[in-house]
Amino acid sequence: MNKIALLGVFCAAFGAFLPFLTLKANRLLAGTALGFSAFGFVYLLGLGIILLTLPLAWFKIKSRAVFLVLLGNFGLLALFTGLSLLSQDLGVNPISRVSPASGFWLWLLAAWLVAYAGALELRQTWLAGLGLLAGAGFLVFGAFDSLSLLREYSANQNEFWTEVLRHLALAFWAWVLSSLLGLMLGVYAASRAWASGFILGIANGLQTIPSIALFALLIPFFSALSQAIPWLETLGIRGIGFAPALTTLTLYGLLPVLRGTILSLQNVAEAPLEAARGLGLTDNQIFWQVRLPLAVPLLLEGLRLAAVSLVGLAALSSLIGAGGLGAFIFTGLGNGAIDRVLLGAIPTLLLAVLVNSGLRGLEWGITPKGLK
Repeated sequence: MNKIALLGVFCAAFGAFLPFLTLKANRLLAGTALGFSAFGFVYLLGLGIILLTLPLAWFKIKSRAVFLVLLGNFGLLALFTGLSLLSQDLGVNPISRVSPASGFWLWLLAAWLVAYAGALELRQTWLAGLGLLAGAGFLVFGAFDSLSLLREYSANQNEFWTEVLRHLALAFWAWVLSSLLGLMLGVYAASRAWASGFILGIANGLQTIPSIALFALLIPFFSALSQAIPWLETLGIRGIGFAPALTTLTLYGLLPVLRGTILSLQNVAEAPLEAARGLGLTDNQIFWQVRLPLAVPLLLEGLRLAAVSLVGLAALSSLIGAGGLGAFIFTGLGNGAIDRVLLGAIPTLLLAVLVNSGLRGLEWGITPKGLK
């Protein structure tokens, strides 16, 4: 706990020397950085976090954990309040933009680390999220509407949700196909050493091909296929678009599913299997009633890793016309518009975190009690 709180102190101390906000006349200009010295109450808040947390990080003080939780969450609330007020004041011009700068993000991290350090000691880690929940409230009620990222979102709202749905659809169907194929091949290969080595070798080989290169390799294949069978093009199967992107992502999702399935089934302890044979269970009954339930944790781990990686890789599908949040990332890079890049990158990150958390919860719920 001491190390976590101390890390928060260092983040706050370092962030005090960095810009707090960046004011830009429009989304393309570099903008003017504004330091903490321009905002006295925020600067004093940061110094307060440093001075109050430093002794708590080193010495055992009664009720320290509760104090750290309150201090960190108060710091988060104050930072969000300051950002809201300052962005509203500085963003009067409808085309001007205000962005949180590196100092703000470091102080945000510092305040959260302080809250998390106390919450960890109390064994109630959810308490560290109270200040972040306040920030979500600011966002919902429009207090951050002058921020550059939200102005970019307002200008592209319909396109944004269209691309989010395309991104989710592409990642979901790639995950479904790679999971089905990986589970079937994994179950087959788990009891056959030669098949296990051969199939995993192919899957490993596919992973060595850069994703963009694999996209490019599939374009002429699907283009020739649609020309040879014209009715496929009416279904949307052509050289660019959804079909080659889905195929590439499915191939990339195979390895974690295959590895998790094969390893989970091969590493089941022999004792319960021998006991099941002694009870007269058939091979099919042993597989469904003993081997598979015992293999569930590692098997689900492979499915989760595949899902998270596919959410990230789906961003590259926009390079071949399949859409997705990568469309904002790459057009923003091409135009030098960092706000547009963030409009694609941040939701992609959040989707990956949500998918990871959701599947972890599912994994915990499905895992037999004796294996938790």
